[in-house]
Amino acid sequence: MKVVDAIWIDTLIRYKAHGYPPTRTIKLALICGKESGGRMNGAQWLAEHKPELITAAFALNEGGGGDTDGHGKLLS
Repeated sequence: MKVVDAIWIDTLIRYKAHGYPPTRTIKLALICGKESGGRMNGAQWLAEHKPELITAAFALNEGGGGDTDGHGKLLS
């Protein structure tokens, strides 16, 4: 994930340096927990405690995963 994070940060820096005016707000959330074995989940914490920080029309994610029971219940 660190490579993708660096690419996104570099892109935002270049947008700013070149005066690129985005047509909407761009938010970047670099969260923790991917390698924690489930002990922490930064994305879940943001969703539960600070949803206004991540509310968006759409999101880009470098990956993701998890299992559901097929009926919307998160298993892992």
